[in-house]
Amino acid sequence: PKEHAMVRIVNYTFSVIEVWRRLIVVADFKVLYGERAALRRREKYLEADRLFLKWPQEGEKRDGPAYTIINSLYVKVEATAEDIIIILKTLYRRETDIPASPLTRVGFYHTLLDLAIGGHRPSCLEDTLYRQYTIAIIRDPNNPTRTRPIVIANINRNKIKET
Repeated sequence: PKEHAMVRIVNYTFSVIEVWRRLIVVADFKVLYGERAALRRREKYLEADRLFLKWPQEGEKRDGPAYTIINSLYVKVEATAEDIIIILKTLYRRETDIPASPLTRVGFYHTLLDLAIGGHRPSCLEDTLYRQYTIAIIRDPNNPTRTRPIVIANINRNKIKET
C-alpha cells in the first residue's frame, strides 16, 4: 500500500500585493542577478545598476519596469450572476480539495454572495456582525396572499468619496 500521496490543497492565502512583492524578489535574484553580473564583467556598470527590482518602502517613488503593471489601466468588469453560480457550484463540487470546516465553508459562501449582491469591497465585510443583518417577512407586492423572506444588510462602507 502507498504510505504517501501527493494532494494539492490551499493551506494559506496571500494578498495580490504580497504575491507581487515575492515575484519581484525572485525575479531580481533569479533573473536579473545573472544579467547584472554579466554586464559588470563587460564593465558596463551603468547598465548593470539599472537592472534592479525592489519593492519600495512606504512613501518611496515607484517607477521602472516592475511597476508599469501596477499603474496600467484596466476596466473593472462586474461578475455576472452566472459567474457567481459557477464559482459556488465549483466550490461545492470540489469541497474535498479545499480542507475547511463546514462552518468556514458556509461563511465563505455567505461572504461571496454578499459581495456579489451588494457590490461591496471585500474589506467592508471583514468585521460584520450578525446584528448588522435583519431578516423580515413581507407580503409579495405582486401577489398579496403570498409572503416572502427578505434580508436587510447594514454594511459599513469604506473609501467613500467626499463631495
